[in-house]
Amino acid sequence: MFSVGIREHVMIAHSTDVLKSVLGKLAFANLDDLPEFAGVNTTTEFLARFVFERMAAAAAAGALGPSGTSLASMKVTLHESHVAWASYESELPRHG
Repeated sequence: MFSVGIREHVMIAHSTDVLKSVLGKLAFANLDDLPEFAGVNTTTEFLARFVFERMAAAAAAGALGPSGTSLASMKVTLHESHVAWASYESELPRHG
């Protein structure tokens, strides 16, 4: 099994375009001001699942490239700092 990690500030053109579309409106935003998060406690755990769901949708739509549609599972880890992080991991629905 392979594991791939990308930090948002690393400039990798083939990956950051999708990340920017998923994370773009979250960068430097007060999450309490975003309508989709109204009444939600936006913990790092919650945000890891939020990002996971959007990345899974991007994979299913082919936005991660041709092999993205065949991903079996995925894990999203968000780092609060160099000593604290949260992850969300799940299998992806099989299509076809």
